[in-house]
Amino acid sequence: MSAFVRPAKHTFVAIDEIDLSHTIRPYNASVVAELAQSIRTIGLQTPLTCINRDGHHVLVSGRNRLEALRVIGCEQAPVRIVDFDDVDAQLWQLSENLHRAELTKLEYDKQLVRYAQLLKAKQAGESVPALPPQRAGEIRMQESQSEKVRQVGAVFGGRGHTGGYREAARELNIPEQTVRRAYQTASLSPEAQEAAVEAELDDNRSALLRAAKERTPEAQTQAVRRIAERKKSADGSSEIGATPSQRAKPLRDLLRISGGELARWIKISTPNDRPHVIRVLETAAAILRDELEGRNAT
Repeated sequence: MSAFVRPAKHTFVAIDEIDLSHTIRPYNASVVAELAQSIRTIGLQTPLTCINRDGHHVLVSGRNRLEALRVIGCEQAPVRIVDFDDVDAQLWQLSENLHRAELTKLEYDKQLVRYAQLLKAKQAGESVPALPPQRAGEIRMQESQSEKVRQVGAVFGGRGHTGGYREAARELNIPEQTVRRAYQTASLSPEAQEAAVEAELDDNRSALLRAAKERTPEAQTQAVRRIAERKKSADGSSEIGATPSQRAKPLRDLLRISGGELARWIKISTPNDRPHVIRVLETAAAILRDELEGRNAT
């Protein structure tokens, strides 16, 4: 969007004074560890982006960078203060998130739908409520029931109303079909979405789309559970010496994992997981080595 190319004030802000209440997703500890190592080596290349609200510096983008600066002991962060209104700030946040790889398919589709809705309302000159504070890590659909989301999607992309899909796809440089598919996935009821997360199907779009074809929250949830059971059976027959419950889950947060859990994760990881395991451990070792060398130098 050309409107996003705006003058910005560059300054330094105390890390503890940056307002995180409107961030829309939590930081990723593995990414933070890698960023911390990179910042130690070459410095921070991209400053954080904030807006000023009532004298507070509200973070718009750069949560992982902020946490990496905190990890290495910085007290201040370089910040770009941009004159976004609340809608533009949300669009900016969502656009950055959607171009990153660590979102699950369900998270991606929900945020893509939110982006499309905001863009449509902005272009129509409609007022859009700001994202409520303290909802980090989750964007809920404005519609609470799956049928309402289906109706919005039908109107948004129906005959004579295809501009919504096309505009979002154009702005994000993605296929229009990706936006249409996101509306289908995001139409899952909250119960079905929760079941998908518990069953580790939130990164399986084909499973999400199959469940979304059901018309009621109960049927969607049951469909998710049926798919999960079939997947467990298939995984159990294909992995020698490991039951489905023993398969290694993605390591998303180093800060909340115990030593025993980490050792178990390493032991039961599959061959496809091993490169990621090595990368995580090498990053952690490099951080610890730098800290030890720094203490010895003093």
